[in-house]
Amino acid sequence: MGNALEEHYGYLSDAVRREKFERAVARAVKPGDTVADVGCGFGIFGLMALDAGASHVWGVDRSDAIEIARETMRRNGLAGRFTCLRETSFEAELPEKVDVVICDHVGYFGFDYGIIRLLDDARRRLSALTDRELEVARGVGKGQANAEIAAELYMSIATVKAHVGRALSKIGADNRVQLAILVHDAELG
Repeated sequence: MGNALEEHYGYLSDAVRREKFERAVARAVKPGDTVADVGCGFGIFGLMALDAGASHVWGVDRSDAIEIARETMRRNGLAGRFTCLRETSFEAELPEKVDVVICDHVGYFGFDYGIIRLLDDARRRLSALTDRELEVARGVGKGQANAEIAAELYMSIATVKAHVGRALSKIGADNRVQLAILVHDAELG
């Protein structure tokens, strides 16, 4: 674990990098959100999420670093708000859906360690939107009207409206345009 510790320390001591992550986490996490910190390592980004107002963080990591995260949370009185799970995100079964999935990928190109598959799985299994809400959100992202979405997904217009309303509420969007942009940015469409 020595090399991993040195590598993580190097990333954490980079003030510019850390400040950018702090700003990004603060923008993504709303007060009361539940967060999954996938590959949490020492739990630094989970701490940032708690500082941003998260009510609870699920730290998921299969490496020995999770023990450092666990001890850090215990010593800081945060063990009740930051739960450490020593397993891969592919194996993790959380007792609740989360509002935000964060991940500080440590690697060279962003594609190593199977990160694309890992984040896709985490977003699909751990995020707040149900599968049906995601299907409706994808329709909104394609610019479809409620009637078009209803016909394509074999549901009533009222059901589409209900799914759109819940999706807007869960992701903190104010309107369909914001939902469509988020779908596009998250490459869900």
